[in-house]
Formats: sequence, structure tokens, C-alpha cells
Amino acid sequence: MLTWKKFRKNIPTSVKVLKVAYEILWQDELISGANDGETRFDPPQIVLHNDTNNKKIVHTFMHEFFHAISHEYEVGLTESQVVKLEKALPDLIKIIQKLNGAKK
Repeated sequence: MLTWKKFRKNIPTSVKVLKVAYEILWQDELISGANDGETRFDPPQIVLHNDTNNKKIVHTFMHEFFHAISHEYEVGLTESQVVKLEKALPDLIKIIQKLNGAKK
């Protein structure tokens, strides 16, 4: 079962993309004026707005993580492409859950 509260609770304090560790920061207000989150590359950080909506937080985290992946792998995803990947997140989570429960 998809539990947004559990996913939010398990957002780590940092994530690694290739050899770069992105620190996860929580802020009540984002300095850049971004609504929900932002990805910074120097220093490598993913900044999340400390919102109460668990689903929104998880989607924002993954959205920003996709930006980090695009940057580190030099993919050059557009904002529109990142949004589409974010929208595919529930399907991706379901597949991961199935793989995690698969018998070897």
C-alpha cells in the first residue's frame, strides 16, 4: 500500500548521485521564492519546503532528485521532462514495491 506519510518519514538527510552527496535541507520558507523545493549544485543540496502535505513533499523530493540526476549525469532534462517524471512517481513506486517483495 502506498503510504505517503511513511515515504516522507524516510526521506534521508542526504542522497548520492554518482559520487556527489546532496544534503537534504528543510526550510519553512525558501529564499529563492520557489514554492516547494529547489536543487542547488554548489554546494550540492536539495531544499524542501517544510509543508504538511506528505504526498506533496515526496513528489517535491523526487522532482528535485530528478534535477540532481539530470545535472550529475549531464542529461539536460527540461523542467517539463522533470515534471513528467515526477507525475510517473506513483507507478515507479508500485514497481519498486513489487520488486522489493519479489521472491528470489
